[in-house]
Amino acid sequence: MPDSQIRVLPALQTSLEEMLVLSDFRDASSRRLLFADGAMPPLSLETHVRGFWNDSSLFVLFAGRFLGLRTISEEDPMQGSGRTPQLWDKSDVYEVMIGRGCAHTGRYKEFQVAPNGRWFAADICIDNGRVITDDSWEVSLKRHSSINWDDKVWKAALEIPWDALGGFGGEGEWQCNFYRATGKFHGDELLSWRPTGYGDHCFHRPHLFGTIRLVESGTA
Repeated sequence: MPDSQIRVLPALQTSLEEMLVLSDFRDASSRRLLFADGAMPPLSLETHVRGFWNDSSLFVLFAGRFLGLRTISEEDPMQGSGRTPQLWDKSDVYEVMIGRGCAHTGRYKEFQVAPNGRWFAADICIDNGRVITDDSWEVSLKRHSSINWDDKVWKAALEIPWDALGGFGGEGEWQCNFYRATGKFHGDELLSWRPTGYGDHCFHRPHLFGTIRLVESGTA
């Protein structure tokens, strides 16, 4: 089973593009995503995630290899807020699910980004086994996505404001999980940091999430 905690370091840059260029995904604070049953994916799907923070935002960075990418058409309609409904059914995505105490409350936020930068965000509530999704809440989500077709590597970064997560007290831990959904209708290629298994709503099992811990330096 993978580590249950990720150290999130202070952000030295504020540009998402610069973060992706300068970040070392082999760093000790980086984590590799696994298949939903905990098995190690082949090198052709190798995917890493790491995080940074400052007083205003949490930054989540992904880097993954691919053989092919499923992308959504730019003509596919968006909501007035800029979200793309059902994005995960139309495109490969990287995903973040995060909330404080969500294993007990069943409440957390979900954020997705596609290879072409399209995005989705929702307020999630688990109620008696039902996954209730509210995508009407307002959130200012910055993201950057880049594809190296020669090396077959897709990188993406999300800047999630602490205000979207209920505020920031300057320290603490957050329960979360990081995912990559790839292949038509996700197929068998569901990747996650903390494996949550297969089946209906397999991503939405907050009792299996891990924890991110905000630290002041790389030695904490």
